[in-house]
Formats: sequence, C-alpha cells, structure tokens
Amino acid sequence: MEFEIPASLDGLDLDALGQLETQAVAAFDTLRDDPDLDAASLARLREIAALVTTVRTEQASIQQAAEQVASELDDLTATVHGGGEGGDGDGEPGDGGQPGEEPAEETPAEGEQAQQQPAPVVASLARRAARRQPKPKVTSAGRSAVIKAAADVPNVPHGHVFSSVAEVASAFDDKFAGFPRGVGVATRIKQNVARVELPVDQALVAGGTGLTDMELVEVAASESRLSGGNLVAAGGWGAPSETLWELCEGLETTEGLLDLPGITIPRGGGIKVPANLDFRDMYSGIGFVQTEADSTAGVEKSSYRVPTVNWAETRLEVDGVQIEQDIVQNALWPELTRDVVRRALTAHEHKINARLVQRMATAPSQSTQFALTLGGDVDGDETTTALLGALSIAATDYRYRYRMSRRALLECVVPMWLLEWIRADMARRAGVDYLDVSDEQIVAWFTRRRLRPQFIYDWQDGYVNAGGAGFGGTTAPGQWPATVDVLIYAPGTWVKGTKPIIDLSAVYDSTKLKDNEYIALFTEQATLLVKRCYVSYKVSVPLCPTGVTGSTVAFSCAASGS
Repeated sequence: MEFEIPASLDGLDLDALGQLETQAVAAFDTLRDDPDLDAASLARLREIAALVTTVRTEQASIQQAAEQVASELDDLTATVHGGGEGGDGDGEPGDGGQPGEEPAEETPAEGEQAQQQPAPVVASLARRAARRQPKPKVTSAGRSAVIKAAADVPNVPHGHVFSSVAEVASAFDDKFAGFPRGVGVATRIKQNVARVELPVDQALVAGGTGLTDMELVEVAASESRLSGGNLVAAGGWGAPSETLWELCEGLETTEGLLDLPGITIPRGGGIKVPANLDFRDMYSGIGFVQTEADSTAGVEKSSYRVPTVNWAETRLEVDGVQIEQDIVQNALWPELTRDVVRRALTAHEHKINARLVQRMATAPSQSTQFALTLGGDVDGDETTTALLGALSIAATDYRYRYRMSRRALLECVVPMWLLEWIRADMARRAGVDYLDVSDEQIVAWFTRRRLRPQFIYDWQDGYVNAGGAGFGGTTAPGQWPATVDVLIYAPGTWVKGTKPIIDLSAVYDSTKLKDNEYIALFTEQATLLVKRCYVSYKVSVPLCPTGVTGSTVAFSCAASGS
C-alpha cells in the first residue's frame, strides 16, 4: 500500500507521531532505491522528507511541553504533600468567621472545569515523555558500542538507540508484560529486545579486506595503531517506618579492564594463524663459514631449509548471562530487577576480563615463566627499585631474545593494587616528598624503561584468588602481598577476537511460569584469545614496602647467606 501523507498532524500523540515517522522513513527508503526513479518520484521524496522534518519538530515540541508539565507536577506535588503544617486555629471546617479557613465547599466554575479537564492527559503525556529520551547522536569517531531496540518492543520504535542501561532494563519489563500467561504445554519463547552493535573497524574484518588471516592479525597488532545526603525521620518515635524503595547507585565501573588489540570474526567458529618461526632457532641454523682447507677438502656448505609451518587454530568461546526473577516481585518492585540487570552487565565484563588474563598467565605452552633471583636474595632490597630492576632485566632479556630495538615498547600488565604499593613504598623513601607521589610519576618510571603499564582488576585479588584472599575478598588484607606477578610481552602477542553483535533477549519459558518465575535477561557474546608469534613472560617479584635506599643500608649483589 502506498504511503499517504496526512493533511494535518493535529491530534496525534507521541506514539502516533513515532509510527508515522517510521512509516515515512520506510517509504522514503523504498522510493529512493527504486531503479525507475523519475522526476515525479523525486518530487514525492521531497514531500516525504518535508513531512519527516515536520514530524520530528512536532515530537520535539510535544516532548518539551511534556517536560515542562512534568516539572510543574513535581512542584505542585511538593506543595501539596511536602508543605508546612496546617494553621493553629481550633475551628472546624465550615464554622466560618476565622481568617485563613477554607470554605466547607467550593465549586469551580464551568470555565475552570473546562480548563482543568485536560490535566490528566497532559500528566500522562509527561510521564510518557520522561521515559522517551531523545536519541543520542552517535558518530563513528566515538568508536563506542551502540544498543539498539529490536522490532516489536512496546513503547520503543524499531532501531531506537538506548541512552542508558536503565532504559534497556525498562524495555525488558515492557516486553515480558506482553508474553502469554497460563499456557498448558511446555513452551519456550525467545524474542530479542535489543542488540549491541560493537564498533567495527572495516580494516580489521577477517575475509573482507583482501588480506590473509595472518596479515590481518599483523595489522591489528601493529604498534603504530597505539595512541601516544542525610535522611530526616518524620513524626515521633511511635510513627511507623516508611519504606524507601530507591536502591543505592552501584559504585562498580568498567575501569581496569585489559586493553588488547581486537579483530572482528564475522563468520566461522574461530581463526587460524601460522605458528611463528623462533628467531633463536633460525639464528642457530642459518649461515656457514668455510675455510680454504674446507674448500680444498670438498666440505659441503651447510644449508638452511625453510621449515614446514604448523597452523594454530583458536575457536570461539561463548560468555553469557541469564537472570531469573519472580513475576510477583518484579511487578511490585521493578526497580530491583532493572538494577540487577544493569549491574550484571558490568560484572559480566569483569568476569570475561578475569578469564582472559588468567589464560594469558597460565595457559600451557602459551606463557613463559621468568624466574628472577633479584629481590629476596639481595639484602633488604624488595622495594620499588627491586621491582623496576626486575622488570628491566626481563625486558632486556626479551629484547635480546628477538634482537629488538633497544627503544622498542613492551606491554606490561600488573594488578591495580601495585600502583598503591609503589606509592606506599616511595612515601617511606629518603629524599622523596611522601605526600606527593602521583600516578603520573609512577607511570613515568615504567615508560622510561620502554614499558607500557596496564593496571588492571580481576587478577591477583580477592575476586579470583583461591579462598577469596586478597584485596576485595572475604577478609580484608592486613598487609601488602609478599609477591606480585607481572606479564611482559611484545605488542600484538595477544589478540582478542569477537563477533560484531551481542544479543540481549527476553525469554518466555512456560515451565518457569508454573513457579511464577521468568527469565529477565539472557545475553551471550562470542570471544576468543589468539596467541600470536612471540613469547609472553610472567615475572614474579618479591615485595616489601620499606622504602630503604642504598645509602641507608648495606647493599650487596651477593646472595644473602653466601
């Protein structure tokens, strides 16, 4: 059916305007893509474009008016329910004669009734507008994920860009409200509510750039891509307690996640890369020296044969979250469900982070343990100087291993708490302003050694250590850890691959409805971790934040007890 442009927009509310906008945009796209586009069709496109502009202007006007009404409703509510106590007069209503008393009855005039009648409609509009947030402008330069609404989500147009996780949680509630009730047979219905579109660098899409998988990984791992309130009780002690339904804002963030170069896996179940030739093996097998005597004796010149390269395949793994909720509890306290959904997504990111870091540190044949005697074996030197010295030794060995440039940058992954340990140690050191050891100073000590430090969560802390030992665990630590593990590797040694889409779904399961339960959130994301060409060092260093210096203690490079 051909789209008809209405003669007027009078009487249309936000929902009707939204539907009209969707229909107009669809008609515009269909007509624009018509291969037989002529002058008449072009004129029709201008009319539809003018209509879309008018509709969006009208939407903005209604939303602005609704926000003003909502603000006025808040002020009026505060006046009626939050005002001062009544007068001190003892007269009863209707006694008359006392100043400040209200008449027993007051009947508004017909004209006033006519003016007050639309108020509930406007108030409803205001509440609806409070949930309908303006679409944020998303640019490709931001390189951030976009959460878009799926089709047939109540009160949300298809393709709407959610501005917050709280808005996504509200959409889940609205979607589940439309699921059937009392189905006799076991039924499971899964309908998408939103989809997360991850930023895709078209230059890093496997199979779509003309590059082989290995060349694509090389581009992703290239170092050149790196960027240089008090509550007041009301009433007396005998008054009943009021229920405060608002939940505290979560303090958790996505800070402290591992930063890895990433590639997009648009199809297939994984990726294959060739095993790299180790430079030390090539060094020992390449070249020959022949003397005159060797030549006279006919000694054969040694030759290096290009070896057969094995291919290493890494398969995608799926990380997911499923949250169940009681239907009655959600109906009575929906804010709780929304809060759990929002915070669960943050916890999900940290659990993926913990899995990746643990694999980098402990995966068989994918990491190299680098044992150091510097530290505990040196008299008293378990301070920042020993830590930086140990990292320098490991970095120097790494650069020697591959004959790298002396100024080549290496990645250095350390737990977040090490930043504060260094500050605590340096605060005790002679000649240092113990009140002014900044993060920038500490980071500079790493970068001067051509190390790029990443201070991360989810490694060597109470969330991941056995028994919950460590910072953030079940028992608060009484002292700093005695050792720290550090990862050192060349940029691009570890590469993260992801599918470009993360599905967020609402799931109807009739078997759970029998117990008055439903699935509030179901999401899954496919990722993989590729170990590329180079080794990855794990350095263990003893710690003791004493702040000692060479000028105040006897210092010897000989091992203690020798």
